[in-house]
Amino acid sequence: MQRLCRQCGASLSPADASVCARCLGRARPRAETAEEDLGPLLHSALAPSGDVPGKIGRYVVLGELGRGAAGVVYRARDLMLRREVAIKTIGDATIAGAEALERFHTEASAAARLRHPGIVSVYETGEHEGRPFLVMELVEGESLESLLRKGGVAPRRLAGLVREVALALAHAHEHGIIHRDVKPENVLVDR
Repeated sequence: MQRLCRQCGASLSPADASVCARCLGRARPRAETAEEDLGPLLHSALAPSGDVPGKIGRYVVLGELGRGAAGVVYRARDLMLRREVAIKTIGDATIAGAEALERFHTEASAAARLRHPGIVSVYETGEHEGRPFLVMELVEGESLESLLRKGGVAPRRLAGLVREVALALAHAHEHGIIHRDVKPENVLVDR
């Protein structure tokens, strides 16, 4: 089966990950911020306003990305690896009891083993103030729901996105993982 570049749709070589060499060459590298250069950012994050935590483990929370029935997703900075990540905190009602918590960690561990360009990578799980969380790859973009709401998505592009989602779901299914909440709101389209 032929794989296509996520940026331009060109055929990928076996050595390419999810973007062709031409698109990869066009990408501008983003400078990494050293931990000691976080300065005011770190101090403001450690004294948050509202219900946004300042820090979750070794991660400095930079802001909220989204909120749903199962929990809240934050943009955060990994101080050890010096990269931005997404952290999904799981609500108390979602994880009730030791058995449910064990199931959460088992499912997260299975998802972390998936490697597919259409599936967000899970880096680790943990607990913060008694609530479980997932640390995931940060996807820069927007939800399919948001794109559809704006209108103007060409039918061919939409068909391509649906195809990518189907391939990603098929990969997960082949590895015994079923996504139980597939909907446009939960499909992220990267830039």
